[in-house]
Amino acid sequence: MCEILLDSGALLEERDFMSGATPFLMAVQYNFRTVNILLQRGAEVNVRDNRGGTAFHYVGNNLETLRTILDYGGEVNIKDNEGNTPLHIFIDLQLNSEFIELLLERQADVNIKNNAGFAPLHLAVLKDQTSVIE
Repeated sequence: MCEILLDSGALLEERDFMSGATPFLMAVQYNFRTVNILLQRGAEVNVRDNRGGTAFHYVGNNLETLRTILDYGGEVNIKDNEGNTPLHIFIDLQLNSEFIELLLERQADVNIKNNAGFAPLHLAVLKDQTSVIE
C-alpha cells in the first residue's frame, strides 16, 4: 500500500500536524518493512519531530530497525531538544544491552552531556543498569 501511495504522489516528508512526525518516523515505531521502503525512496533518516525526537526515539525494542537506521546514516550522536543522544535515550528506556553495544560499535560518544548535565553513565547509575555500567 505504501508503495502505491508513493507512486501516486504521496509526500514522503509530509508531517503529522500535532507531533511533526513524518511517515518514516511512524514506520520506525510500527512497521519495519515500511521503514526499508521509505528509506529506499529517500526518506530523511535523521528527520526530527516537533520535540526534536528522531528515529532513535521511535525505534522501541526493534534491534533490526535500529541496525537499518544506522546503516542508512542515522547519526549515532544526534541530540534531541533536551540534549539527549540515542545512548541517553536507550539507557533511560532501559533497553536491552544489545542496543547500547550496537551504538558503541558505531562510535557513540559516551561523554556527551544532555541539557541537564548528565552523561550516559550518570543515567545508567540512576537507572541501576549494572550491565550497561560494566
